[in-house]
Amino acid sequence: MSLKIEQGEETKRQILKVARKLFGKNGYNDTSIEDIYTSLNLTRGALYHHFSNKKEVFFEMCRAYNNELIHELDKWDWKEFRKRWSENLNLTEDKYFVQIWIKDLPSVLSLQEINQLDEESVVNGINLLLENAIRKGSIRKIPSKEASQLILGMLNQALLNLAELEGEPLLKSRKNFIKVMDLFLDSLEN
Repeated sequence: MSLKIEQGEETKRQILKVARKLFGKNGYNDTSIEDIYTSLNLTRGALYHHFSNKKEVFFEMCRAYNNELIHELDKWDWKEFRKRWSENLNLTEDKYFVQIWIKDLPSVLSLQEINQLDEESVVNGINLLLENAIRKGSIRKIPSKEASQLILGMLNQALLNLAELEGEPLLKSRKNFIKVMDLFLDSLEN
């Protein structure tokens, strides 16, 4: 890879990193393209060389964030997934995650765009995990893609609900979501 291409890729990564910080801190509506490029001491043209508009920056930032989240899942087998899946519920403690994924995502991206993000990373990651678990005999033979979508849907719904709670109601609801998801995951096992 040439130095110029490497520098371009690094600039793109830096734009997405700063965008994530700004979108997480200020929200999508209160973050401008100018906020992003001035935070990096870039010109408007340098940012527009990589992205055509703020929505594209947001979409690509979400894609990169999804890829980070799924990176850990790629290392897990079924047993590890069963032990650690509930760690994802801790994302509601991350104010940036809540701002981006719970508050802004549904109003910024279309359902088709959200599904695209989910399908290309999280659903595929869960699907691979389930397919490996089926091959190893850890779980029954099931339609793994649909099961992956269902698992992600349950996690997303839990995150949506937990992000609105505090104190004892949060703890109780979190415990109940874990109980229900564990019952579902139990039903998949041989």
